[in-house]
Amino acid sequence: GRILHRFRARDLHLVMGAPRGESLVRFRVSIDGQPPGAAHGLDVDEGGNGTVVEQRLYQLIRQPKPIVDRQFEIEFLDVGVETFAFTFG
Repeated sequence: GRILHRFRARDLHLVMGAPRGESLVRFRVSIDGQPPGAAHGLDVDEGGNGTVVEQRLYQLIRQPKPIVDRQFEIEFLDVGVETFAFTFG
């Protein structure tokens, strides 16, 4: 599955987790169709790759200035993820 979302903020976070608690769920994020590069958050590498390991807030994007409207996409590469809420900073 995947989620697309338009946003305008420096940081984009998503609360998510694996319902069984023992599963790891791989995901990939992009901004405007490209890997985030220097705009990656703490829980994602420059290529946009990350792993859900527990239920918590994940920092996916931390973009440098200028802050403009962007299209964010997250694609889940494994099954079994739960998503709850976006937060922005």
